[in-house]
Amino acid sequence: CSVTCKESTVPPTMAPNEIKKRPIVDTTNSAEEDKGSQGATKRQKPSVTFADDQQNGSRTNVAEEAMAATTSTAAAPSASLAEKMEIKDIRCNLRRALPNIMYETEADDGIAIKDGYLQQPHGTILTEYKRKIRVGEGNKEAEEEGDFVITLANGSDKDVTEYHNKVQGLAMFFIETADNVDLSSDEGGGFWKVMQLYRRHENKYSLVGYTTLFHFNSPFKKPKPGIVMRVCQALILPPYQRGGHGSMMLHQVYNIADGYYDTKLKMKQECTGNMREIVEVNVEDPAPGFVALRNKVDFQRFKDSVTSSNDVIDSKYLGGSVGAPGPDIDNETFWLPLPESEAIVGAAKLRITPQQIMITHEIFKLYALEAHIARLSCSVESIEGLEKKYRLMVKKRLLKLHREELGACGGKEEQKAKLGLIFHETLRDYRSLLKTI
Repeated sequence: CSVTCKESTVPPTMAPNEIKKRPIVDTTNSAEEDKGSQGATKRQKPSVTFADDQQNGSRTNVAEEAMAATTSTAAAPSASLAEKMEIKDIRCNLRRALPNIMYETEADDGIAIKDGYLQQPHGTILTEYKRKIRVGEGNKEAEEEGDFVITLANGSDKDVTEYHNKVQGLAMFFIETADNVDLSSDEGGGFWKVMQLYRRHENKYSLVGYTTLFHFNSPFKKPKPGIVMRVCQALILPPYQRGGHGSMMLHQVYNIADGYYDTKLKMKQECTGNMREIVEVNVEDPAPGFVALRNKVDFQRFKDSVTSSNDVIDSKYLGGSVGAPGPDIDNETFWLPLPESEAIVGAAKLRITPQQIMITHEIFKLYALEAHIARLSCSVESIEGLEKKYRLMVKKRLLKLHREELGACGGKEEQKAKLGLIFHETLRDYRSLLKTI
């Protein structure tokens, strides 16, 4: 089974020889508002999702996965009826909602798929890399190395907009609150770009995923004004999830913000006046899977900076001193929470939100704490003392962040229990992230 339509002029997202049957687990979206940004324009609210993008290896065929997700969630009570439906009938029903992304020809079973690919990817190629992917199924399942290409294209380009208008319909199957994005819109003086990920098959390409990026001016941004680049819609198609592609795309988003591709993209020519530099990357309504992915990438960038030159935050907040950036757990300053003023300065250097740098700061300290305990064979009392210091540090931030929610509690005991629950959920997420490093 594969995505089909009548005489489409747009090539497929998947190669025909990659087709296999395997159900997926649909990812859903949660409304976790990103804090620390200013100057956002009012518009439609797209959604963001990457499924757990932290292990290598991938699966194949998007249409069969989409069909499995659709039928399993919508028709669970009448599974016996679904089992009796002909594949041809299911395809015909799905075809009404699926985007026009592949050719169709007749065959003995009613529908067959004709080869069709993009001859050239849209936009400017930013980077190329290789990843292992799984092909076949059962005893015939094997790994092969695939070539992947990440590009960046202007939303104002007519061909780019037409292509994206077709493929973004796939998001409806994998993002619970997905909505279409008009890449040609310049509402509020902003502009759109779309990062696309393709798999290269010799001299032709098929779509793997995409990320839409909305740029807008933030004239009152601290510590300096500039352009905010917002990740609005992000999707890796199910056959390629858990292959590290989401991390790779997010790293490229930060590379763009850092000016790594300025010459290649001629980014400065698209901006006017003093509002030229991208000062922040934030995310609109991230799903839980994307929150985990973002925290992992931000932690890696924070850790690389701290362990090299530590030009992000004052070293005393890592227990270090001048000439010895740390971390030094034995120094009492190690347990100081990152103040808002320091978070604003550090966030600007990494081009993330102040809230994100506080999170990465806490993850880094947990990373250092667990390494310290493993290295020195600490006593139970000593471990409990260190963990208490860490717990109190993190709770100070959580208390401010969830002030309204905690204020609605019936009393101090209920508030204390609620804060404890929030902390343990946060600690669980931090430890899950560190296991993937």
